[in-house]
Amino acid sequence: MSAAESVVHREAARQRAMLAGDVDALRDLLDESLHYGHSSGGSDCRESYLAKIAGGATVYERLVLEVEKVVDLATGVAMALGTMKGSVRLPERTVEVDSRFMTVWRFRDGRWQMVGHQTVSGPR
Repeated sequence: MSAAESVVHREAARQRAMLAGDVDALRDLLDESLHYGHSSGGSDCRESYLAKIAGGATVYERLVLEVEKVVDLATGVAMALGTMKGSVRLPERTVEVDSRFMTVWRFRDGRWQMVGHQTVSGPR
């Protein structure tokens, strides 16, 4: 399987895990050095992101991730570009998400893991 195919496969697994609130699956997908930037301007490390999901502070009610392009940056490093649409329940409100994302994936210890994530709000 090529790097691009592997990253697309891992992004699909990430979508399933986010919808299921599956912290164990997400822990496997997300590198311990993860920086997760939100379109709101906030950010999380892997553990703070997983804690929000495990504690019910972030619940993905509906989510569609579509990878549009994967770029090989270097051996074992790839960037995915795409769109994220859905509905996310937060403690203070439910947010309708329509955004573009960029993720960076690194192949290490026999698997691809996300090391960086950033979203920006999509056009309205």
